[in-house]
Amino acid sequence: MHADKPELLYTRTYSCACAACREPSSVALGFSHCPFMGTVGRWRQQTIYSTVNVAAQRKVMLEGIKEFQAKILPDKLYAAYASYREELGGRPYWLLLTKSKALTGQTIKVPGGTTIAKNQYYVEAQWYRASYDSKSCKKYKLLDGIVHVPVSALVQEHELEWEHEGRTGGENTLKEASHAALMQHNYSNVK
Repeated sequence: MHADKPELLYTRTYSCACAACREPSSVALGFSHCPFMGTVGRWRQQTIYSTVNVAAQRKVMLEGIKEFQAKILPDKLYAAYASYREELGGRPYWLLLTKSKALTGQTIKVPGGTTIAKNQYYVEAQWYRASYDSKSCKKYKLLDGIVHVPVSALVQEHELEWEHEGRTGGENTLKEASHAALMQHNYSNVK
């Protein structure tokens, strides 16, 4: 547990007794010096509340997938949970521009060997790529090509906006309020 924030609980798949893990400072969501990290897993942060029902809190905070997908519109900015951090910028989310409302009804093969099932909601979209290798600079360029993204992979934030929108092919700067809204979500438990 975090000494300053007792509601934060850090867990791993397996415990480890190596010299690096015996240090209290070894509990971190980022890089670990543990030589057995491939076996014991990385630290994951969970939030616990002794006096509040976490399941009820989560239900109120997140819309149901049907309610969320019904509000998705074409040509809107959304973020997806990242399976790995972006090469530039190092944020735990990827931005995308929707090109359709939420769709369902066909099985889609996605590059990488995964499949979007026939009854699973998805959107057609274009990815944005961070254009600066800095966490403080939130500039993005729109990439070519249409992709299919499951609605369940989207961060439930409808009001993301650009501070400055570049011309065609130019750079867009994400509003600080939009970044803050995205960072309020718990990325550590998303697979």
